Amino acid sequence: MTDTFTSAVLQAGLDSAAEEMFEVLRKTAMSPIIYEVLDVGTGVTDAEGALVSSGAGIPSFVGVLDKTVKAIIAKEGARIAEGDVFITNDPNSGGVTHLNDIVVAEPVFHKGQRVAWVASIAHWGDIGGKTPGSMAVDVTEIFAEGLRLPIARLFDAGRLSDAVFDIIRCNSRLPDFVSGDLWAQISAGRRAAGLIRSLCDRYSAEAMRTAIADARNIGLARAKAGLAKLPKGKFQIDEPQDDGSVWTVGFEITNDKMIFDLTQAPEQSSGPYNTGRDGAMIVCQMFFKALTDPERFANAGSFAPLEVLTKPGTIFHAGPTAAHAYYFETRIRLFDALWHCMAKAAPGLLPAGHFASIFGTVIAGVNPNTGRRYTMVEPQMGGWGATPERPGTSAMYSTSHGDTFNCPVEIAEARYGFEVARKSLNLSPDLAGHHRGGHGIDTTYHLLADATISVGYSHGNIPVWSQENAPPGGTNSLVVEMVSGDKAQHRFASGLELKAGDKIHISTAYGGQSVKSTGRDGHAEEPELLPGRAGESSRHRALPLRSGSRNRSHAHFAGRARDLLAVASAGSAEGTLKQWSTVAFRIGFVRLLCQNERTQKAPLDDVNCRLALAEAFEYEAGVEMVAITDQVSHGKASTGAIRTGMLNGLDINIPILPSIRSKASVQPYSMFNYVKFHEELKEGIGFVMEQISASRFRPEIDRVFPYEKTVVANRHTEGNSQCGKFVVAVA
Repeated sequence: MTDTFTSAVLQAGLDSAAEEMFEVLRKTAMSPIIYEVLDVGTGVTDAEGALVSSGAGIPSFVGVLDKTVKAIIAKEGARIAEGDVFITNDPNSGGVTHLNDIVVAEPVFHKGQRVAWVASIAHWGDIGGKTPGSMAVDVTEIFAEGLRLPIARLFDAGRLSDAVFDIIRCNSRLPDFVSGDLWAQISAGRRAAGLIRSLCDRYSAEAMRTAIADARNIGLARAKAGLAKLPKGKFQIDEPQDDGSVWTVGFEITNDKMIFDLTQAPEQSSGPYNTGRDGAMIVCQMFFKALTDPERFANAGSFAPLEVLTKPGTIFHAGPTAAHAYYFETRIRLFDALWHCMAKAAPGLLPAGHFASIFGTVIAGVNPNTGRRYTMVEPQMGGWGATPERPGTSAMYSTSHGDTFNCPVEIAEARYGFEVARKSLNLSPDLAGHHRGGHGIDTTYHLLADATISVGYSHGNIPVWSQENAPPGGTNSLVVEMVSGDKAQHRFASGLELKAGDKIHISTAYGGQSVKSTGRDGHAEEPELLPGRAGESSRHRALPLRSGSRNRSHAHFAGRARDLLAVASAGSAEGTLKQWSTVAFRIGFVRLLCQNERTQKAPLDDVNCRLALAEAFEYEAGVEMVAITDQVSHGKASTGAIRTGMLNGLDINIPILPSIRSKASVQPYSMFNYVKFHEELKEGIGFVMEQISASRFRPEIDRVFPYEKTVVANRHTEGNSQCGKFVVAVA
């Protein structure tokens, strides 16, 4: 018999196996879509394919893995042996998504008995087919979308199948990348399998099975507890779509079940906008999990009270030859419709709609700097919806994407054949009496060589839905601006040929809005402070600080910001500030070169003011500043420029613009472009070292813990409540 403590240790060990699988995959993959964007999922199932634990990554991907393993077991049965490794991308053979998403699964044996499976799924940049990137819109059958792999053995009892590897390589436009990504998935599985075997060696396979069963019971109990809090009854919604159609979806909530009715779905699409029944099941699982138990904990028990009704031959239960390339837009629209339905059924439970699109963008061509073929594959970020208590969250990925990140500007410009000419927020309107939806993102790619683009997104015509009595949110768009000056908007396109010098403008929607809740006195809450609000002094405006990312009060940061802005406006004893700084972030760089007409170097007394700016900016952006350097203008007068280059998706507002007397422009830059200016870089580094040596740059210490309180210090760090550094004193 296994005691509770041993079960807890084994359950944590299985979680660690899934997480380590994810880390190995992230660190060894060849493609930025995997190692930067994290368009992957990892998981562990029991011996029969029921979900046990999952790593980080895309939630809808994790939902694929147990279904794939069950399909492998159904096909191979008793032939499954130790040392086997399977691969598939066929939606009809457990692949569930589209052909770009490759599942690699390995059975885990201990003393001759199968005890578990480890599996991963990752998006590959090209798997053949009609168009680079393998995501064509002008196809009617899956056969034209690329290489389709039914369940096949990569390793047969430990023996590598050269034929399968060769077939994969010769069908991809990026053979080196797909080979590298495949080996990364294989290595990730081996890592997790080894950890599981070591747990069985230490505690026994029987203890492992008991721990899995106990965890499943916990998952079921948590799901039922969440289900009990939801309103009971039948709910249905008619949701208009961009193409003019209306989707009717609904669900019934009882005391012990949630039944989804998708039988009124439109007929199967002739284009690549279908998903299989398993895909529809995954959407409902994600929605159910978000409602009943939104924590990361998930296993087969978490979804036991769930039932999904579909009709064969519809877009949610497509046939075996249906095209699937843009399945993700069908799924995200289904999720969005269910979300809207629940928001109407239980007002106040959910925020307004978000931009509700994966907005998959594929740019393919030859990098003029390296001569190598490339395929950029990237989802886009957008705005999320507001609630009566708060504005929406800005620049986030969709509900389908979980732990996903945008590719850093520097990586994109090094790997691909374009420059990122612009990346800024698409601001949502600020209406009196309403909480605004979260801001979307405006991005411009400037092509350096000929290329092709494929793209597909939702909410291009129908705006994002808002809470009752609030104006609608925004819409998504993609516009190609040709060298000739002509512009063309595209919503679903593939193989679109572009020329060097063309620009691609992407604008993602801001989220749905909400009427502000009334306070205890019956009046609407006071609007948040934003730069430029009427009635405020331009010299003392507060930064637009976002609540929730720190526990430090707004007043603390706003006060520090006002001090800084007052110095910027009034100038120092030696004249107005000549120039702000190069600020190195922990996950990116933002180069601030706001120059005044006066060109004298800023006095060192202003270092503390710059640190105040850094602290205020950190609060808004959610990143850490690690260095500030001063730049020298060499006697050149300039109205100035703010040059930005982000290594991650950030909700960044630059609040100093309205407070500096000189006019400034906003320009993007590449880290690689910046470091080419060796003298400037050398001077900047010298300045930093000089100030550090003179103790003029000092880290802000939030709190000092004695060595014996290290555990307490770690807990405080995880809470993300500090302003500055936690220090552990060892002597």
